[in-house]
Amino acid sequence: MTRDYVRALVEHKEREFDIMGLWSLTGFRQSSVAVDKLSKGTTVYSLRRKISLSINTVTAFSSRPLLAIFLLGAIVLGLSGVLAFYLLLKHLIAGNVEGWEIVAVSIWLLGGLIITCLGVIGIYTAKIFIETKQRPYTIVRKFYGDETVRENE
Repeated sequence: MTRDYVRALVEHKEREFDIMGLWSLTGFRQSSVAVDKLSKGTTVYSLRRKISLSINTVTAFSSRPLLAIFLLGAIVLGLSGVLAFYLLLKHLIAGNVEGWEIVAVSIWLLGGLIITCLGVIGIYTAKIFIETKQRPYTIVRKFYGDETVRENE
């Protein structure tokens, strides 16, 4: 790692992080280097530890699961709204709507509404979480032209 790359990495002031995510987020050119391991013993990562690391990676670098929850709630809300409209038309035209249909549609309608609201709250919380991480907005890899700027660092 170059000195500039390490300096950019330590600008991230996070406690819960995944180093591979920070490597990618920092944005420097990277290349892989093949390394021959001296020991080929068994891994120390249990299944529980691997699952924990994957959950940490997803939650530290993505708010997509929260967006998926919001979209799921919106889909359920929309479909149950269409079904409620269908039952209303059925009641107005035919006059016979079963009681269990109304109860089922109301449960799905309220469930979709609750999930959608939780998704919105989750998205707002994710935005607050991202802001509190204090990640640098930009990372300057190299200054071009004026060398006096580099000397004053």
